[in-house]
Amino acid sequence: MPRSLAVPEDLFYRLLQASPEAILITDLDTRILFASDRAAALFGFSSTAEIAGAYGLKALLAPEERENAETMMAYVLSKGSAPPVRLTLVRRDGSRFLGETSTALIGEAGNPTGFMVTVRDVTRQKLLEDRLQIIYELGQDLALRRDQTEIIQKTLAMAARLLGVDMALCGLLDPNQTFRGFCLSGPEAVLQPFSLPVVDDQPDIRLVVARTNQTIHLDHTDAEPLFRAVPGTPPVQSVVIAPLSIRGKPLGVLEVGSRQPAYFSREDISTLQVLAGQASVALENVDLHDQMQSWLDYLMTLFELAQSISGSLSVDEVCTAFTHFSRRIVPQDETWIVLREPDSHARIAYTSNTASGIQAGDIVPVQNTVVSRVLATKKPVLRQNILPSDPEHVEPLSGEGIASQLAVPLRRGREIIGAWIVESRTAGTYQADHLVLAQLGAYLLSNAIHNAQLYRALQDQMQKLHATQAYLVQTERMAALGRLMASIAHEINNPVQAASGFLELLQEELDDTARPDKIRQYARIVEEELDRVAAIVHRMRYFFRSPGQDGTEPADLDFVHFEATAETQIVDVHGLLENVLQLTRKKLEHSGVSVERQWEPSLPPVQAEPGYLKQAFLNLVLNAVDAMPGGGVLQITTRACTADLPAAGESPQPAVQVIFSDTGTGIPDDVLPHIFEPMVSTKSGGTGFGLFTCYQIVSAHRGRIEANSRAGRGSTFTVTLPVTQPSPGS
Repeated sequence: MPRSLAVPEDLFYRLLQASPEAILITDLDTRILFASDRAAALFGFSSTAEIAGAYGLKALLAPEERENAETMMAYVLSKGSAPPVRLTLVRRDGSRFLGETSTALIGEAGNPTGFMVTVRDVTRQKLLEDRLQIIYELGQDLALRRDQTEIIQKTLAMAARLLGVDMALCGLLDPNQTFRGFCLSGPEAVLQPFSLPVVDDQPDIRLVVARTNQTIHLDHTDAEPLFRAVPGTPPVQSVVIAPLSIRGKPLGVLEVGSRQPAYFSREDISTLQVLAGQASVALENVDLHDQMQSWLDYLMTLFELAQSISGSLSVDEVCTAFTHFSRRIVPQDETWIVLREPDSHARIAYTSNTASGIQAGDIVPVQNTVVSRVLATKKPVLRQNILPSDPEHVEPLSGEGIASQLAVPLRRGREIIGAWIVESRTAGTYQADHLVLAQLGAYLLSNAIHNAQLYRALQDQMQKLHATQAYLVQTERMAALGRLMASIAHEINNPVQAASGFLELLQEELDDTARPDKIRQYARIVEEELDRVAAIVHRMRYFFRSPGQDGTEPADLDFVHFEATAETQIVDVHGLLENVLQLTRKKLEHSGVSVERQWEPSLPPVQAEPGYLKQAFLNLVLNAVDAMPGGGVLQITTRACTADLPAAGESPQPAVQVIFSDTGTGIPDDVLPHIFEPMVSTKSGGTGFGLFTCYQIVSAHRGRIEANSRAGRGSTFTVTLPVTQPSPGS
């Protein structure tokens, strides 16, 4: 013992023996003078005497480390001590291990006598550090993946590589208490899927791990009654099962097994737990990514839903479009949309249940149903498992077979106007997320229904207004007819022509007011329409006079002729036809008439007055609809051609033909030659001015209109228009 030590020598060595670390004391030439019992055991000697005095420190170092050791000793001589370093050391039997050494100088300042070296075996620690680094890199890789199967496969491959096991499996727990996943086993690392059902009367150790979130280590699987081998996996004697979980939510288990009993060390268990944590985070990221994508899809569907129903102006259209889109966000076997009625009744706005005998438009009692619950509480109802024995039970609208149900109120401000109900034949279908989506959908549905109801109320008011206007106009027309009859008595020279003029005026007025959609569309051109009526009178060269009530001279009727004027413009015939079909869409639908378009793609435009031309096309379409009271097909064909027209002189010129063919009642043979004459009509109550007006308009555009028909087989009207018009005044 060196004299410089401040404690008795025997006490000093007892302290060294008590240290948990292996300690060596050497002289300045690194010859070992003392070795603690732990040091002798660490290097494989049976006693301290075998190592002390017989070995030098260099003999315990791997050859490649000796130069590093000399550098370290020189550093200690200059500084007095050296920080811990890791060196590869050699045991007596030649085996190697990684040691962490700390070295301090012994002796008084300026008079060193030797070195004290502390040694700790860090082989397992280094192994664990290396594993953690590999697992860290694996975690970065898994975090970028969006496929659940890829994550499981890479995790199993890493577990087998790091732990050298005979079997590794990953099972995810589904709502049906079944572990589903993949198992990696065999010398060739075969990957195969597996499914392991778990029931309460047959408990499984994996379910215990998942529910308790605790890792279980079995050195002997035969001694654990809860352990069941997964079918198709090799028999194992020892296993470690780690839970997969996020924030306490069980996802499944990660399991490794070995044919050797008591195979796994504490480091192995820690490694598996870290792997399980990385896999859990990656699987949760996939789930969150999928949820985010689902929500984005839901929001896009809601956006499309809002666009679809916002353009619908009838409750039926709103409900049909809403149900079509809502199936993409909320699962449903049956769908009901009901609107509140007085006295515990509701009107069915929509139902998908054809077996119930209830149809849209029916008013039915809703006592003791989910509808009454929603209307009374003004709150949504979510029932995951419908049981008649439930004291809070209310009957589903679709009757027996419904296992779960979701109902949300339809609100207009604070008022509940109805409910939207979706039903499923599977228990547990509806979750909290579905409730949120259903409430968003119900908000859109409520607004759309409200708008449709307002539009219907406005339509009703407009119809009443139109009826009143029609009555006033009819009264005025009757008065005008009386004045016309009086004028006939006074002006005998042209009685028939004056009567025809006023009948034509009356027919034009009736045509304008008999179709509310046309009145709304042409309200801005009332003056123009009146001018057209006056033009008919002018072209017939007749007028009538009646004395004013105040004794003033009677006024002539004003007129505007149909001839093409400087206001003509280049007109897209297809666009004009589409506009007319849009105006008549409702009438076509209600009359059961379908339209077949046969457009020529390269049809040239024509030069025309679009308002007049639209009037002619509109009359032809409406006449076709009237000719098919039981429904039918209206075929509209366009084509380019050359034709002899009034504007062409003697040579044919480029022209456009628009052909209207219907499958209606046809025109009698005796009427067909006179069909374009005024006051000739095949309709009951018709005045015969519609086709006469068409003839006047087409003729004014230097065109031609022709009719072909067979009674009972339909009619065809062909309008031929020149592509270019002569300049005004030519």
